[in-house]
Amino acid sequence: MTLLVNPGVDSGWDWEYSFNCISGSVDARHDESVVYDLPYRGTHIVVQGFHGRFSHYGDDEYAVDFDMRVGTPVYAAREGIVVGIKSNNNQGGPDPKLANLANFIFIRHRDGTIGEYYHLRQGGVAVKIGDQIRRRQVIGYSGNTGFTRGPHLHFSIFRAIDGTRDQSFPMRFQTATGIISPVEGRSYTSPP
Repeated sequence: MTLLVNPGVDSGWDWEYSFNCISGSVDARHDESVVYDLPYRGTHIVVQGFHGRFSHYGDDEYAVDFDMRVGTPVYAAREGIVVGIKSNNNQGGPDPKLANLANFIFIRHRDGTIGEYYHLRQGGVAVKIGDQIRRRQVIGYSGNTGFTRGPHLHFSIFRAIDGTRDQSFPMRFQTATGIISPVEGRSYTSPP
């Protein structure tokens, strides 16, 4: 938090503040042995993978974007508790200024990490804060909100570093053909 106090020339004292916050715990330790479920049913292609050039760098270096039509059911990739939601926006496009308009769900896992599901449609959140979530439970519906080049689901696992930055982690998924690390341009099918 930043607090600036400025003596005004004609109007007395003036002040303003700003506040930044990243969800999650700085004490979280990602359990690398966890294999995640795909956050969908059926087959979808990875349109942007780890270290993707469009937007997967810095805090988001280990995010995965799955191509998905608006309204596709989104499933929990791992069990946990819902700690953040947003579903009131309907704007999206390839402009970074739209980033804060993305609808999302945050689920805290047993190891303290947060699973994030981004770009949900307006009204596309089917859970509420505090809900205990099971793997493979429907939690929302995909969309095209926020900073996007088209409809897709953005998924990543992270922990807070401090109040302004986070750290994402690579993850593996169970597919119909075995355990994989997602690769951009490849399609993956969920198990039956």
